[in-house]
Amino acid sequence: MSVVNILHSVVNILLVVANILLVVANIILGVVNILLVVANILLGVVNISLVVANISLGVFNIILGIVNILLVVVNILLVVVNILLKSLVYLLFSKLKSFNYHLNSLSMSYQNISESVSDENFKAIKQAINVIAEKLPFLITLSTDEKRSLTKLGPKSLDFVRECIVVTENYPEILPTGLDTKELAKDSKLFEQLSELKMLLNSLNEKVNDTTIAVGNEAMKASLSVYDYVKAAAKTIAGLKSVAQSLFERFKRAKKTKE
Repeated sequence: MSVVNILHSVVNILLVVANILLVVANIILGVVNILLVVANILLGVVNISLVVANISLGVFNIILGIVNILLVVVNILLVVVNILLKSLVYLLFSKLKSFNYHLNSLSMSYQNISESVSDENFKAIKQAINVIAEKLPFLITLSTDEKRSLTKLGPKSLDFVRECIVVTENYPEILPTGLDTKELAKDSKLFEQLSELKMLLNSLNEKVNDTTIAVGNEAMKASLSVYDYVKAAAKTIAGLKSVAQSLFERFKRAKKTKE
């Protein structure tokens, strides 16, 4: 075999190897291209996911904005409802107060008290009150602290006291000699007498108080009418302005004293 043939064989072998390497390179290049395509597909999917995520976030923000607007509207409605309720309560209270006043006016047991007490009767009444005070010279006045510290005897406890008196009368031997049973019976009887007087006097006092309020109401209403007439007349009749001013000052002082 000549050198030329050997070289020719080597060249052929090298060409075969080169072709094989070229095929391998093409295969690798094909795989790389496939991987690039897959990568591009994945990148596209990621981009689509990001777009979807951005759209979802935008929708969420829109919904959140709508919710905030609705909350503001609800708060405004609550404020309006609160104002309306307060106005309604005030209106109802005013109407109820007016109705109660009207009802009280209708339910009064009198229309007008047109009575008088003669000086002689007035003097006799005061003397009768003095007689009551003279007949009860032992009456005392207790301070607030003294009233709180004393043991109270009421109608329900009176039976207990009565039974204790019965015990003292029937079983004196069980009691110490220092216990004044006669004083117990005396106090019990006086309590019953004073309780009866208290009931009568309270009833009379209630009637006097109510009548005083009613008569005072009549006098005040009539006086206010006179005052209104004086104020109106003072605008056209000379000499009444000073009278109206004097009545005004007295009325103002009376209101301050009442308050």
